Amino acid sequence: MRFGVLGPLHAQITGLEVLLEGPRQAKVLAALLVDANKLVTTERLVAVLWDEKAPATAVRQVQDAVSGLRRNLAACGAPSSLISTRRGGYQINLAPDQLDRLEFDRERHLAEGHEAPLEKAAGLRRALACWRGAALADISSQVLELDAARLNEKRAATYKQCGTRSRARIRCRLMRCETAAAFPR
Repeated sequence: MRFGVLGPLHAQITGLEVLLEGPRQAKVLAALLVDANKLVTTERLVAVLWDEKAPATAVRQVQDAVSGLRRNLAACGAPSSLISTRRGGYQINLAPDQLDRLEFDRERHLAEGHEAPLEKAAGLRRALACWRGAALADISSQVLELDAARLNEKRAATYKQCGTRSRARIRCRLMRCETAAAFPR
């Protein structure tokens, strides 16, 4: 199971790309992944889905989107416990190696614990290797754009922590990743 928000939204389970039925399911999944292992309130999901005034049926439509998302995840082999219903909202439960954002945070934290500059730079490069392009590049939501900007700022700060030679190598790698994302085979 592998999910990604550090680039275009990505969801793969048992080697299968998860089919998301429309932008609502994609936005709900993105919001859950941005706050993985934490409660995402129904109110936040309503704000993510409707940038302007939400319809009177917004809560029901969020419930329908979550239900459809669960069904599509299960069809690829995800456990039923992946998205849990909690009082006031929902939570996606993932290990750090199942979500690029969690892996990035873990690698960055480990790198910051190194005293030696070369070890620290190597750890920061491992963190930056989690990225596939601009965060949530394919998701259109004003609320999620703020989260994407915060993630992209963390990427830039991590990049700046690397030494000059490391930055040149990382810049080349990121350009290759962004080019590959823009022109898939």
